[in-house]
Amino acid sequence: MKIQYLKLLNKYRSLEPFEYQFLKHPLLLDKIDPICLVGLNGSGKSNFLELLSDIFYEIEVYFLYTHKLYLNNSPKYFPYSDNKSKTSILFHIEYEITVKQKRETIRIIRTRERDEIKFYRKSIKKNSLQKDDFVKVNALNARDYIPLTVAYTSGLNDLLTLPYVDLQDYYAEQVANEAISSVNPAQKILSPNLLLLNYDSNAAIVVSNFILAETNKQEIFTNNLRVSGMNTFRIVIRLHKLYGNKKVQITQELNTYIEQLKDCATLANISIDDVKGNEYVFDFLVNKITINLFKDKFGNVQNLFEALTKLNLLNTLCIQKKYKDLLRKKREKGQLIKFPQIASLDKIFSIENIELVLKHPEVRTEYEKISDGEHQFIHILGGILLFDTKKADRDILYLLDEPDTHFNPLWRSDFFYQMDKVLANKNVEFVVTTHSPFILSDCHGYNVFKFKRTEGKVTFSRVEKETYGATYENVTESLFDPNDDDYKHFDSRIAKLAFLDIEKLHSEIAEIDSHQQWIEKRENFLSRIRMLGESVDRLYLLDEFSKCDQKFKEEV
Repeated sequence: MKIQYLKLLNKYRSLEPFEYQFLKHPLLLDKIDPICLVGLNGSGKSNFLELLSDIFYEIEVYFLYTHKLYLNNSPKYFPYSDNKSKTSILFHIEYEITVKQKRETIRIIRTRERDEIKFYRKSIKKNSLQKDDFVKVNALNARDYIPLTVAYTSGLNDLLTLPYVDLQDYYAEQVANEAISSVNPAQKILSPNLLLLNYDSNAAIVVSNFILAETNKQEIFTNNLRVSGMNTFRIVIRLHKLYGNKKVQITQELNTYIEQLKDCATLANISIDDVKGNEYVFDFLVNKITINLFKDKFGNVQNLFEALTKLNLLNTLCIQKKYKDLLRKKREKGQLIKFPQIASLDKIFSIENIELVLKHPEVRTEYEKISDGEHQFIHILGGILLFDTKKADRDILYLLDEPDTHFNPLWRSDFFYQMDKVLANKNVEFVVTTHSPFILSDCHGYNVFKFKRTEGKVTFSRVEKETYGATYENVTESLFDPNDDDYKHFDSRIAKLAFLDIEKLHSEIAEIDSHQQWIEKRENFLSRIRMLGESVDRLYLLDEFSKCDQKFKEEV
């Protein structure tokens, strides 16, 4: 999936209307070529990710609700461009996507308020003299032409997560209603085409990758982290945890997943209660036998992750109905409210006691005890690798909000290199926000957009200088260099506190006007200079010190 064109016809939150072609270089058709959004904090770059999330949410709801792929209830989030006037988002988006191993160009538009969303597919004329045209796509087939949208945010960006949380809730309602309404529920309910890589999905990402990911993909973790593998983990399913002490009803699909997990377990402890609901405790020792059992039952890493994710969505049923209704009403108004975190012991489904094997020295430790950077590395790279196949069933749009926040500079410098090295399918689209010059140095200038906020209005433009392969200094000068006396230290690449100390030393040395004063202050100046690290500014200071030292020696 590659975005080619996006036009916003009306203001969206702080974003002003815009129109951009997103260029693709012919030499990079089989390379990662991310769209990178950069700007100071609060400049509005995350608004762009939110816009894409809301557009694809609207597109997905068009099928799930309007065309009744989901038969019960309705979504509760309305992604207005403006909450006060309740104005819909008016947009025109074009992208290239692979459908049944064939590349297609798709156009989706909504150009007037209350208009339905319209789908078009480029029809390529056999006669080279005729111009290619777009033809309308039948609504029954149109969902085949939309990508899976996968989002990640390193912070508490509730605006970005809202559409994903709402669709998860919407899906869980379908599962609950299907299980209750049918004597022998067998229908497999479609998963939403939006997925959020959040705290709840983290454990499923870890387990799925370390059990069924291909060897070369597991190596991205073992080669870059202290982790050499996974030793044990536990899955607990409590069908008696429905609010009000009622039994959780599940579909045949979910029941099949539970049976498959039981067959893979090293140890299974099952408490049968036909009235309140069963409790399953499955313990897994990760070895060749366990891995082969998972391969036999689930086939591949994507199927395992989907099963764990669908079971995890049952946890929304733990929340009181009146509280869920209240939160849904607030979401209808665009308020930043999502379901609260549920304590592990109160969850219907949980993955617990993940134990990793570390190397150098070889020890076992709980997953929670590794560093924030290692967590983020596994979470993001593992989440991306889950869906990576040479001939993917569907194309993917990744929306990554500051994915490198907890990375050290070395990891930031090879973030895209690691993905490029291991991804089998590079025809995916990455839209990334970042503050890191290292991330930007792996992005081509035609795909880098600088955001700025002026009097509450957010605008952005394609950068003028090439960023791909540019040094740290050149990237920061062109994208982060503020014209403000408060940031003079930035030109020297020195932190402000140290920079002000250097300026103060310059001033104090310049004020010395006699040999006696120099003798009294000389050792103090020298000691303070010795406390400074290597820099051009320190060299200038030493030069100034040497000149004064020579000057006052000659005066004696």
